[in-house]
Amino acid sequence: MRVHTSYRNLVAGAVLWGAVLALPGLGAADAPDGTTFDQTVIAVDGPGQVRIKFCGMPVKVQLANLQFKGGEPTEQKAQAFLKETLPAGTKIKLVMESGKEGDGTGLPQAHLFKGTSHVNLEMVKRGFAISDGGSQKYAQGMQTAQMDAMTKKAGLWAQDVQVASKPEPKPESKPETRPTAPEARPAAPEMDVAPADYAGAVVADLQGKEYHLPGSRYAKSIRQGARIEYPNPEAAERAGKSPSPFSFPDRAKAAAAKVAAAKGGQTPDQIVQESQNALKDALTAMQEARKFHGTDHKRANSNWQKAAKILGESLDKLTPVADANPNNATIQKLAEEMSMNLYSCNKYQSL
Repeated sequence: MRVHTSYRNLVAGAVLWGAVLALPGLGAADAPDGTTFDQTVIAVDGPGQVRIKFCGMPVKVQLANLQFKGGEPTEQKAQAFLKETLPAGTKIKLVMESGKEGDGTGLPQAHLFKGTSHVNLEMVKRGFAISDGGSQKYAQGMQTAQMDAMTKKAGLWAQDVQVASKPEPKPESKPETRPTAPEARPAAPEMDVAPADYAGAVVADLQGKEYHLPGSRYAKSIRQGARIEYPNPEAAERAGKSPSPFSFPDRAKAAAAKVAAAKGGQTPDQIVQESQNALKDALTAMQEARKFHGTDHKRANSNWQKAAKILGESLDKLTPVADANPNNATIQKLAEEMSMNLYSCNKYQSL
C-alpha cells in the first residue's frame, strides 16, 4: 500500500493520519470509489465521531459532510444509531473527501461504509444530521436523502424548526385579546406542493440550483443570509434556477423533458435505459483497465479514458432526469453509481 501526503498528529501526540491511496489488487474489497480501505471500529465517541483501528493504531475520525442541528435529543439518537450500526469490531471502509481539511475538530473526515450501507447518507436519511452540501462525491445522493427525510418528517425534521438559521423571537402572547377582523392579517400559506396554476413568488438559495414554494419546509431549510426571492417561477428560471421537484413536480418534469429533447429527443425512460447500458459498457472497460494495471500502462490508461468518456456523456443526459425524479430509487442509485465510477476512472488515469 502506498501512502501519500504527510501524516497528522491526532492521538496523544503520537498517532498520525494522512490521505491514503491504495491501488487495486491488494486483497481488500473495493470501496465505492475504487480505493481499498478495511478498518475496524473500536468505539463511537459522539454523534458524528468514530474511533477506529488504523494500521494497528487507534484513530478518531469525523463523519464527513454532516451537520447536527437538531439539539441534544437528536444528537443522542444519532449517537445511539451509530453505536447500534457500528458496534466494536465492525469492519468498515473509509472514503476520504478530496481536499477535505476538517470542520474545526482537527479530525480527519471520511465517509464510512459498512458493507453496502453508506453510514453518512443513512444519518441524513433518518433525519439525525443535515448534509452540508459540500461532498465532491456524494452530494447528489445526500441531498436526495435529505429531501426524503424532510418529506417524511424524520428525525429533526419532525420538530418543524428552521434548522438552517436562528429562530426569530416570538412576540409575547396575549391570550385574552385578539385582533378584530379588519386588523387580522392572513398568514402566508404553508404547503410543500404548489398548485398547478401557481404564479406567485418563489425562493431559492443563492448558491443552490432549485427554487421552492415560500411556505414549504424546503424553503425554511435555506440558510440565513442566502435566501433570494423571485416574483414568479418564470423570473427564477430566467435567473438560471430550476423548479424543485418537491414543490413544483409538474414543472420539474416538463423541464427535464425539455432538456432531454434538446439532447436528442429521447424520453426520460429511454435515457435511463441508455444509461444502464452505458454503465455496463463502462464497467467492462474498467475491468480491462484493472487487468492491465501494472503491466501495460498505456492499455490500462486507454481503458480508463474510454470508461470515463462513456460515463461522462451518459451522466450529462441522466442528471436532469434524476433531478426531476428524486424519489425514484432506481434512477437515483444509477446516477450515484455512475458518478462514483466516473470518479474512479478520472483518478486512475493519472496513476
